[in-house]
Parts: sequence; C-alpha cells; structure tokens
Amino acid sequence: MEVIVAQTEQGRGVLGVIDGSSPKGVETTADAGVAARLLAQNRIQEVRVLAALLLIAFVLVAPAAAQNRFEQLDRDLNHAADRTADFRSAGRGG
Repeated sequence: MEVIVAQTEQGRGVLGVIDGSSPKGVETTADAGVAARLLAQNRIQEVRVLAALLLIAFVLVAPAAAQNRFEQLDRDLNHAADRTADFRSAGRGG
C-alpha cells in the first residue's frame, strides 16, 4: 500500500492511496440505491440507540436532580425557620 502525500506552505495532505488491487467494477445506480438504503437503516438504528441512551440518562439522572432540588429546598426552608426563630428570640419579632 502506498500513500500519496503533498506538502504546500499551508501544510500536508493525503492525495490518494494505492492499494495494489484493480477496481472490481463501476458502481451502478442500483448499487448506489443499495448503499443509500444501508446508510438510511444504519442512521435509523443510530437514532434508536441515541433515543434509548437519552431515555436511560433521563431515568437515571432526573430523579437524582429532583432529589437534589428537594434537599436544597429543605435546607433553605430549615435555614429560613432558624433565622425566624433567631429573630423572634432576639425580641425583634412578633
């Protein structure tokens, strides 16, 4: 196998690869259709996997995030109650 590389002032790049094998033929319209269908099926599968991963992330992360928000709310309410009690015990409240 050989790689044809060119270098200019902007950098280097691959122009082509020579693998030593003759072409096996020319792609026909039917071949292109088969390739397009395969790509579409793979894309559909990728979307399904992505949707499943998002669902898993939502199921695992959302409850933890909600729990964190409830815990923060509980801390805030307790802090407010403590401050109110401090305020009242200092004789500044009703």
